[in-house]
Parts: sequence; C-alpha cells; structure tokens
Amino acid sequence: MQQADFLVKGKVTDNTGAGLPGVSVLVKGTNLGTTTNFDGTFSLSVPDQNGTLIFSFIGFVTQEIPLNGQTIFSVKLLPDAKALEEVVVVGYGTQKKTSLTTAVASVSGKELTEQAPSGDLRKVLQGVAPGLTVLDNGGQPGNNKIQMQIRGISSVNGSEPLVLVDGQVQSLNDIDPNSVESVSILKDAASTAIYGSRGANGIILITTKKGKKGPLKINYEGVYGLQDPTVLPDFMNTEEYLRYRNVLAANQKKRNPNSSLPTYTEQEIQDYLAGMETDPIKFPAASYNMRDIYRTAPQTRHSLTLTGGGDFVQSMANVSYFYQEGLIWERTYERINLRLNNNFKLHKTLNAHLNLYYQNAERKTQATGFAEYEAIQGLHNQTQKYGLGGGLIYDADGNYIPKGARKTNPRLEADTDYMGLRKNTPRFYTIDAGLDWEPVEGLTFTGKYGVQNTSERESYNIPKWNLGFAAYNNNSLYFNNGDVTRTTLNLLANYQKSFKRHNISALAGYAVEEFKDEWQDMLGQNFFNNEIINIGTGTQENYTIRNGLNEWGLRSYFGRVGYNFDDRYFAEVSLRSDGSSRFPTGRKYSQFPGAALAWRVSGESFWEKFATVVNDFKIRYSYGQTGSHDGIGNYAYIPQLALSQGYGFTTGPGGEYVVNTVIQNNMASENLSWEKVTQHDAGVDLAFLQNKLNVTFDVFDKTTNGILLDLPIPGVIGLNAAKTNAGVINNKGWEFSTSWRSSVNGLNYNLGAGVASVEDKLVDYAGLGITVLNGMYYRAEGTPLYAIRGYKTVGIYQTDDEAKSSANVEAWAKQIGAGDYKFEDVNQDGKIDPNNDFQYLGDRTPKYTFNLNLGADWKGFDLNMLWNGAAKVQTVITGTIGEVGQYNNSPIITYFRNNYWTKEGDTDVYFSRPLWQANNNLEPNSKDVHNADYFRLKSLVFGYTLPTTLTQRIALNKVRVYFSGTNLLTISSLMKNWGVDPEDAPVSGAWQGLISGDSNATRHIYPAQLKTFNFGVNIQL
Repeated sequence: MQQADFLVKGKVTDNTGAGLPGVSVLVKGTNLGTTTNFDGTFSLSVPDQNGTLIFSFIGFVTQEIPLNGQTIFSVKLLPDAKALEEVVVVGYGTQKKTSLTTAVASVSGKELTEQAPSGDLRKVLQGVAPGLTVLDNGGQPGNNKIQMQIRGISSVNGSEPLVLVDGQVQSLNDIDPNSVESVSILKDAASTAIYGSRGANGIILITTKKGKKGPLKINYEGVYGLQDPTVLPDFMNTEEYLRYRNVLAANQKKRNPNSSLPTYTEQEIQDYLAGMETDPIKFPAASYNMRDIYRTAPQTRHSLTLTGGGDFVQSMANVSYFYQEGLIWERTYERINLRLNNNFKLHKTLNAHLNLYYQNAERKTQATGFAEYEAIQGLHNQTQKYGLGGGLIYDADGNYIPKGARKTNPRLEADTDYMGLRKNTPRFYTIDAGLDWEPVEGLTFTGKYGVQNTSERESYNIPKWNLGFAAYNNNSLYFNNGDVTRTTLNLLANYQKSFKRHNISALAGYAVEEFKDEWQDMLGQNFFNNEIINIGTGTQENYTIRNGLNEWGLRSYFGRVGYNFDDRYFAEVSLRSDGSSRFPTGRKYSQFPGAALAWRVSGESFWEKFATVVNDFKIRYSYGQTGSHDGIGNYAYIPQLALSQGYGFTTGPGGEYVVNTVIQNNMASENLSWEKVTQHDAGVDLAFLQNKLNVTFDVFDKTTNGILLDLPIPGVIGLNAAKTNAGVINNKGWEFSTSWRSSVNGLNYNLGAGVASVEDKLVDYAGLGITVLNGMYYRAEGTPLYAIRGYKTVGIYQTDDEAKSSANVEAWAKQIGAGDYKFEDVNQDGKIDPNNDFQYLGDRTPKYTFNLNLGADWKGFDLNMLWNGAAKVQTVITGTIGEVGQYNNSPIITYFRNNYWTKEGDTDVYFSRPLWQANNNLEPNSKDVHNADYFRLKSLVFGYTLPTTLTQRIALNKVRVYFSGTNLLTISSLMKNWGVDPEDAPVSGAWQGLISGDSNATRHIYPAQLKTFNFGVNIQL
C-alpha cells in the first residue's frame, strides 16, 4: 500500500527576522518543491517524512534541513559572505570583487559553458562583457576568422588583446571550454599597466580548473552537431535573368550605339526555359543552387575531466576531442587536447604546481582553387547569345560541367584530386612549473617557469591534370616546417597584511620572456607524373629551399601597492619597466605607471538607511599607461643586407654565369620607441536588494601616442623608409551592464544586459593625407581608422537633359543619362572628382555593441539565451555581388529585382539603370555602403537534468541532456537584402583584410558564418 503524502509548513526569514519572499524550497533528490510567499511562509506536501528540504535564495547561504517527521519549520537564512566577497583574477594575483578599483569583467567557466557550449572559446566569449568585441567571420574548419578587440582599435599595427592562460601567452582557440575555471577581462590601463608593453590592447586572463582534495570525480560531455550557413545569397531565376539582359542590352545600346550585347525575344526566352527542362546541360541556369556548393556539415566534440586528490597532491586531468567538417567539401579539422594540472603540498609553508598541456591538430583543405569564388564569379559570358553557366555541377556520367565565362566549376575547385590537398599539422605543448613559499604569514615568494612550443608542418601536393575545358600542367610538392618556442620566467613577492581597519598589499616582480621562430620550406615542380613525387625529382630550375629565424625578448621589472581602509577607501598604484630587444640601446626600456582610487560609499554609516535597497555602492577612477612593440621588425634598428637577383650581373663569354649581389632594402632607425597607450576610466558599481540586481557603468578616454607609421622619404635615397613614431589615435566611450537574479514559485531565473559605445579617431596622421586601404576604405586625419569614402549619391537622373545639365564625373560626362546616379558636388565647382567630392560615408567599426542574456531553471529544466548585436556600423558591397551582373558576369541577387531604374518617375528604386562594364554608376559611391547593424540570437541552450533518484540507481551523480544552437535568428537588413552575414567583416590582425587588398573586404565571398544545431549529454560520476 502506497504511503500518503504529508504536509509541512513554515516561514523563512533573513538575519533581521524579516520574511523572505521567493525562497526556493525543494525536496532533495526530486523535482518537488515550492517557493515562499510574500511574507516568507510556505507549505508543501512531501512523500517521505524522513527526507530533506533544501532552502536556497540568491545572496544567501543554502541550507539543508532533515525532516525527521517534523511538520513545522522556522528557517533563518544568512547572507552569503562568499557571494559578497567573490574573488576575481587580476594581474599576478586575485582581489575581492568588492575591493576592485579598476575596470575588470569576470565570468566563470560554468557560466560560459551553460550559456554557449562550443569547442571554440572565442565564440563562447562573444557577447559576455561590454567592451569586448568579438567578430566571428566565417567558418573554415580550424581557421575560423575571429577577431577580438577591447575598447576599440588602439593602433594601426594590431589591436588584439593579450591572452594569458595560467600566466602564459596562448591562443583561445587552443583551449577546451570545459577546462576553464574563470575568465577575467582587464579593460582599463590601470589593470593592465602591471603587464606594461603586453597590455596595450587589453588582457584576457584564463584560469584553468585545478584539482581539489577529495575522492575522484569524473565528468564527461559529448556533443554531436550540424552546421549550416546563416544565410546564402538568393539569385534571380533564369527567366528573370534573361529579361534583365534585355534591359541591360537596351541601355547599353543607348549609351553606345555600337554595342553588340545580345537580346532575347519572348519566343527565345520560352524556348530556352523549355530546353532547360529537357537538356539542362545544353541550357544552363542563371545561377548555381548554392546548396550544391554549401552543404550541411557535421561536427562532434567529446570532453572527459577527472579531478581529485589527497593531502599531498590534487590533480585535474582533461582530455578533449573535436572534429569539424566544412561547409565546402573536403575541408576538415581535427584536434585533441590533453591537460594535466597538479598542485603539491610539499610543506605547510611550501606549495608547488606542475601544469602540462598538449595539443595535436590537423587541418585539411584544397591546396589551390576557390570554390566560394567560382560559385558566383565569371559565371556567364554576357557577349554570347546564350552564355549562361550555372545549374548542374555534373553531367549524367558524373563529369564536371564547365561554367560559362571562366570554364571551371565550383565543385571542381573543391576537389582535392585536382586542386591538391593542403595539410597543416600543428603540435603544441606547454610546461608550467612553479613554487610558492610562505615563510611568514602574509608574505609569499613565487617562482614560475614556463615553456611553450609549437611545431607545425604544412604540406601540399598539386597534381597535373587535363579535363579538356580546364587543365593544370605544372604539378608541385611543397613542405614548410616551423618551430616556435617561447619561454617565460616570473619571480614574484607578494605581501598582504590586515591590522584593525587597515589592509595593505604589495607585489614586486621580475619577468623574462624569450621568443624564437625557425622555419624551413621546400618547393619542387614539374614532376614526371603524379605518382612518383619527391622534392628532388622536379626540374632543377623550379626547385627552391629556404629557411628563416626570428628572435626577440622582453625583460621586465614591476611592482604594485594597494591600500584600503575599512573596506571603504581604496588606493592602488603600479609601475612596470619593460625592455625589448626590438629597440636600440638607450631606447630599449620604458616605464608604464598605473593608479586607481575607489570609495565604497555603502560602507559609510550614513548609508545604513539605504542599505536595504542599495546594499553596495562604489565609485572608481583609474589612470594608466601601457605600451606596445608591435608594428616593427625584430631588427629594424640595424641595417640589414639581403641576397638579391634584382641587382645581379652576369659574367662569362655568353653571360651564362649570374652573380647575385647583397643589397640593403630598408632604412634602419635608431630613434624607434614604444607606442604608448594612456587611458582614464571612471566607473560606478551598484548592488541592489541583497545583490539581486547589479549595475556597472564606466566611461573611458584612451589615447595612443607614437603610432609607428611609414613616412615618405625622397626617392633618390633608394631605400624603403624606416618606421617612425608619429601617429596619434584616440578612443572614447562608455560601458553599461546590469544583471538580475531571483526566484519565484520554484523558478530560478537571471537576466543580464550590456551596452558599450566606442568611437576611434586618427587624431594625428603626421601629414600623410589620405591613405586608401582597399577600395572605398581609407584612413585620414580626423576620421575613424577604417572609414569609408566615396561620392554621396543624391538621387537618380530622371531625364537626359537633367543629366547633361548637372555636374558629372568627367570620364563619363558624355555617356551619363537618365537612370544614372547623381553625385553631390561638394565644392560646387561644376564637376565631380574624387579629390574634391569624395566624402565620409561610414565606419566599418561598430559604434555600439550590446548583449542580452536570459537564463532560468525549474524542476530539472534549464534554459539559456544569449543575444548580441551591433549598431551604427556600415560595410561596403561591391565586386561580384555588388556589381549586380554589370561587370563580372555574375548572377544577380533578388534584391535587384524590380528595384532598378527603368523609366522616368522611378524615384523610389534603389539601383541605377543596368549598364555593361565600366560606367558612372560603378564609381565608389554611397549606394555601395550598407547598414550592417544586427541583433542576433547568438546562442540558445535548453537542457534537462534527470532526477537524482533515477541517476543514483545507475551509480551516476548527474545526467543532463541538452540542445544548443548558435546564430539561430538574426535581424539584419544586410542579411535580408544581400544574403550577406552582418558579421562578414575583413579580419586579420588589425583588420588587415582592408589594407592588404583582401577581396573579401568588399566582395563577401569567404566561407559563410555558421549556424549550428547541437545535441549533447553531460554525465558526472
């Protein structure tokens, strides 16, 4: 006979005796529970009078109370001192969150993996903290183009923050998120000044999990997922395209009477469409099905973590495996990580640690070819009657079908049997060993030594082949072996002492960092066949072998002193002196100071009457200076000689002997110095209602002086100019974040939001005028670093007379007519030219970034959502997609359909009349600049934890199953109109894609941004 439930009642109060509403009351080991009413009372039917009740509430210590047959309870919850004194990792130490005087954001590893489980920690960090901008720019396996910035762009020579994992420089891409204990983001210069020249762009501190005393605990996570593009461009169908070509031909004929572009009668169009049904090879379509190029690709991830230990040693071991296939065929990435962290108790005053990490990875892709590009570029031959080139990939026999103009095939461009296979196999390890000695209470001496090594082999083998319509006649074999070693030594002395209401801390340190990069590569070509290939068997004239070596080092002395009185008044100063091998004698060292003050207003006696509402209130100010030695070579101050064939001369009777000469290419400079970043920050931290609601607000002003620039020198010198410290960049902005945690009726929930604003400006460009970076992107004094310029379009000419009577670009003046763009004549001189009429049209760097996170759990179910976005940001679309079939024989996006000028009165269309190849409308203009604002569901996680009464029957502590997705929903006009992801931005170093001529800066044809659907399980033993 089943035992009947019985009723328990009671009241929950705080330490003052006031009733606490919303306290969670749960029967341990079940999902049965309730929450207290507005006065703190509760009642609950329980199945077992010998069970245990768990009382939990945000900001209070959780209590477990056995029933023991009792039915009436009076429970007092005490404030959670640990929650109030959360410890945050800072430079070379930790601090209580309540005593922080600088701008530091922190997040636990648990929060990261719950909000956005992923194999890439960089993606997990996106949207978690205001001021940290993460641009996720495409999904090539193992080569995700992800760029991070903290508080804007500090320099034209690089703005990536320094990442330290357990004190060692490391890539975030190397880390399994399941092994992360916490992440701290140091944003202001006072917090980063202790790192001197390493902290100019902000710092991200990763602390990995450590072993804990206790029995062995095992945690396993397995995930299987599918990847899709977030968006793909949608093109006109074949009928629409043929009719568009009639319009194009008519416009071109009017512009140029000698034009011979073909046209199509209605009957020819219908016949062509009918032919596509019966013979799609003879009658190609106007575009490819993009799903024939981009597939749904799988990925999988496994992670196993073991922790435990005794009095002498505590250990954490983690092994993880990640495998990802690309959206483009025959692209894969495979990675294995091993981490072992050990803490040793050698003596009551002496501790040691030994942390080991190893990673083995392999990335495969095509050695040559560009499938994404060939899917849309050069698809048609506009001058032929039927020169279309889309549609089918293969014929009936499985052979590749050549497309129209370029006579290749996008799937051929992805086929490693023809394009060759490129393999990158990096192997990476770190060894981190250290001792901590505390001879007297409060005084600790620490010695840490770390070694990192990356050994990477890159190889590719391109065969010779001939398919008739396309061929490759020069087979080749290439090897590159690189070996990078970094060693670090840190010697620290820490002192902490509290007496009465005075608290002091002091740090003194010495650090040495050495870096060595060696590489060798070999290339052989023109082998006898594709089967017998060895570097030495190629033709001698096409055989090359090279090697190189780069070294640099840093030596640093640093210190920090902190003082607080009664946890109310805080002061901290720091100083670091860095010496770099990249600078000449007399300029090697520079000093970087930092200072911060804070007043915890809520600690004052007069604040007691407000404490029940605002329980914590702190005001902060900080100042600091950091530096950078990026942007120059390792030996730029030394005249360097290079072997050159350019200045070679010949000898011998017939000139058969070539003698190479040694020449100097670049000027050396002994006046090089550090780029220095000076930053002021003011902030306020607030906590309401026993830490249920938290608010942080910061304003900052950051200036970089001595930016290294290439200043012009007279050509008669015959050398390239040396770098010069000449530029000035300023970043100003603010950050706001808030969070709320509470419970109601057994539902625990949290809400968070953050907004950041930053504007960068090139204050001093040393008289360089305007530098064109790539197409419409430029740099000039007084503008953002990645500004956009061109003609401002002020309408479309409706008649030929209007066009002829207006100011026009001189090169096209005689051809401009009705339907062409009208540009603003800025200086009113009656003509349009770039020197006088180009103007600022936008900025590729977002002014605003924001995030919103929502989380809840109820009776074993949990839900987490992370939204993020950007505003006041523009991008340029030209080239293959942006020229809408007028120049590069490409298919035409549907946004162009019925949205271009055809007749007088068409004033509400976006595009000008279609024309063929170079014309006025393809001049750089504001119609090429598009709003890249977006709001995106970055991650969604929904999980369920099985009841412990069930899992304990099979000897498991916890089993959780979940679904997670990334980029599931995006609100973006760019995505809607153009089929381009709004995060599709050129990224590499300091946005070098814009500088180096990277075509994706404007063509947007790199691998698409990823949308993922993942199913996972987490098991704890």
